[in-house]
Amino acid sequence: GTPAGAAGWDAALPRTMETALFRVATWAAPGAYLRAVSTHFDHVGTEARAQSASQLLSACRRWSAERPEAALVVCGDFNSTKAGSPAYARLAAVPTAGLRDVARAVPSRASRPRLRSTIHKFQGTAFDGGRGDGTVRLATAQDAEDAGHIDWLFWRNGAGLRLQPRDYEVVTERLPSGRYPSDHFPIQAVFDMELRPGGGGAPRRGGAPATSAQS
Repeated sequence: GTPAGAAGWDAALPRTMETALFRVATWAAPGAYLRAVSTHFDHVGTEARAQSASQLLSACRRWSAERPEAALVVCGDFNSTKAGSPAYARLAAVPTAGLRDVARAVPSRASRPRLRSTIHKFQGTAFDGGRGDGTVRLATAQDAEDAGHIDWLFWRNGAGLRLQPRDYEVVTERLPSGRYPSDHFPIQAVFDMELRPGGGGAPRRGGAPATSAQS
């Protein structure tokens, strides 16, 4: 295997994945758990991105086996467009992992600006380049409005806590100084939550609180 702290496959840099398990304090029932995962795939290694997706899926399966009641949210900079990406194909291959793309589960809004990608290299909405960093190519002939986006957000329901995405947005606002906080636009989502009986508590619907995830 790859030594800890070393780059794997054809990656230019070592890459990481962070995770945290949260208990939803609104509900005291034992099934009210949410696991959040954040990652950053390599900007050069095409094989590394595909293999990183496989490692991420393996970890998701392991976590779900350990805590089947917990819902799962995965977000990050995947340095791949959704169109033609082996990494995206592996992550979105239902039912292999059960991960669903939040951006494609929420109805498109006519008022939402069509962006070439979520990377903008500090040019904002005027960015129209064909390349990201390293080997990241943004050009795509796909009709989907997010086909060229490289920052993704997925979710999977648990046996106890279930999520339903209510809204998804690519945030394009500048800071008060006029600068952008990053060369990527943040993405965010709002979820409605429901606690199922199998999670150890009575069903909670309708008034369920919303949670947001941002990458």
